[in-house]
Amino acid sequence: MVPGQRGRSSGHLDYLLPLLNAENRPDSPFQLAYNACALAAMSNRLKADGVDLTELSFMQHSRALIAVNKALTDPVESRNDSTLATVLLLSLFEKITAAKEIGMLAWRTHIEGAMHLVRSRGREMVHSKVAVLLFNAVRMQIIARTLSSGTSTGMGVNWWLPESVAADSMGARCQRFSLETSDLRAEVARLIASLPRNDHGLNIMLEMLRKVRDLDSRIANWLKGLPAESQVTPLYREDRVLGDGEAKYAAVYPGRVDTYHDMMLASVWNASRSTRIILMSLLIRVAAWLCSPADFRSTPEYATAVRTSKANIADIISSVPFMLRVHQTSIHQPEASPPGVFACGDDEQSKMLGGLMVAWPLSTVRTCDFTTDEQREWAVGRLNYIANELGVKYASSLAAAKIRFPSMLMRHDGLMAAKDPLADIKQTLSTKAIPIR
Repeated sequence: MVPGQRGRSSGHLDYLLPLLNAENRPDSPFQLAYNACALAAMSNRLKADGVDLTELSFMQHSRALIAVNKALTDPVESRNDSTLATVLLLSLFEKITAAKEIGMLAWRTHIEGAMHLVRSRGREMVHSKVAVLLFNAVRMQIIARTLSSGTSTGMGVNWWLPESVAADSMGARCQRFSLETSDLRAEVARLIASLPRNDHGLNIMLEMLRKVRDLDSRIANWLKGLPAESQVTPLYREDRVLGDGEAKYAAVYPGRVDTYHDMMLASVWNASRSTRIILMSLLIRVAAWLCSPADFRSTPEYATAVRTSKANIADIISSVPFMLRVHQTSIHQPEASPPGVFACGDDEQSKMLGGLMVAWPLSTVRTCDFTTDEQREWAVGRLNYIANELGVKYASSLAAAKIRFPSMLMRHDGLMAAKDPLADIKQTLSTKAIPIR
């Protein structure tokens, strides 16, 4: 559990402490779900003599499901903070235990349930501190769901995160960018599937092109304008050259290794980078629609997308040693813990939290067309490490997912060039990447 820092970043599971302090029923849905998550996390990392922690965690999970389903039928209990927290914990349980795609589908189902609970409660979600923390937690999960599925936010960006609130902290600003990207991508997909190829359609898609460029520019400029203490600090360069087959086992990828003020700030940077990579995929799709049937790879938008994607891929890779706490093995670090560490628990367990937070950015790297084969192999290796060594099992689902973008989306759009651009990816990747700082 990491508390949020005013003006800097959102917390992680920071709604748990007040709810745990207020809980007095050992068989409540919330307590059962909490026990299930704790036991699942322990079972993935520790072995107990004579005790099957995995079986215990699933028993608690089953009891929690029965209890929360009963609570949801009660008009009063369904509006309690503890009920919403239970649904969020059940989604976390799926992340901890989901080694296969069916677990990720269960995660999405829980998030959709949490979204419906928030909608039904409406403005009462801002009447108490705990409710606000829960609303923020649901919003974070909505972002993950919409970005991973290509769907819209449903209620609109301003419903989930008004501009006035986004200005309060870096974490909120980053989340608003992600929400805008989700809705913009869903709108572009709808237009590609339905717009006629006439002057009216061209004008609409040109406006979409402008919106994608504008949103990416705003993210880049915002990152550049962050205060010095929130900027990325290059730590050292890893000069070791990886041999054949070594990438999947290497803790550090050759090149720059970065450090950050704290893990939550690093997560904000990586979320912004992942969002920009998704936007570049969207930029190519819009450009391909506009220039079809000509080859979209000759457009300036394609060159921009490749360059920007490569730069952000490299930056995500450079952050992973810090997120997984392996950068300290090569460079001595101060003993004092930085701000943004656990409110309770042992900070040595921060590797698991870092793995949970960096899994999605690593998945973005793994699935992007403009990632090199060696980078992709390394990203898969890190995801499997997160799943097998750190106990965040859903990372193995991300490592195994058969997805590539934007090429797969463009095949769906019917906008692939006569010659498959994947055949020329290696040649395209030889262009120099200029990271944006």
